[in-house]
Amino acid sequence: MDDFITKPTDIPELISSIQKKLTERKKSPQVATKRLTEIISEHKQQIVEDWLAEMERVPEIARVKLSRDERVNHLPEVLDALIRGREAEDAKMRTQVFAAAAVHGRNRRQQGYDLPMLLEEARLLQFVISDHTRRNLLQVEISYLVGDMIEMADLVHRLFQESVRGYLQLDTRPQAA
Repeated sequence: MDDFITKPTDIPELISSIQKKLTERKKSPQVATKRLTEIISEHKQQIVEDWLAEMERVPEIARVKLSRDERVNHLPEVLDALIRGREAEDAKMRTQVFAAAAVHGRNRRQQGYDLPMLLEEARLLQFVISDHTRRNLLQVEISYLVGDMIEMADLVHRLFQESVRGYLQLDTRPQAA
């Protein structure tokens, strides 16, 4: 209530003021809500840029001199897989996305990354997506948010695992018996 009432007050005036406020209520504007996949889709390019900026703040990673394209590598494809969500579980799509993750791991090894740096890439991706979610929280369909975040984190983790497998496949050293 924008008005204030002092004591003692005129009861009929108080009732009139309350009734007026009830009948002249301003409706809050409706905000269209979105699933996390829509937020990622709408902010895809900014997510890439924010991720790249975060990567450049990590001294170990920044020491590996790569072009912007080499650094970003297959991130847009990962974001597309996150946007597709469960559709990415389709066998053909899954094969393509996971094969790209393995190639990413091999590329990172050849570029001079170590495993902790590869892990940091995945962690920063989850951080940046979570930050974009936080910044757009009023637009997020809250009843799906936890499930969407779990699904997103799970897919990022599984793609990271595939990157590690690709990274380790390049190891040509003989294995100890």
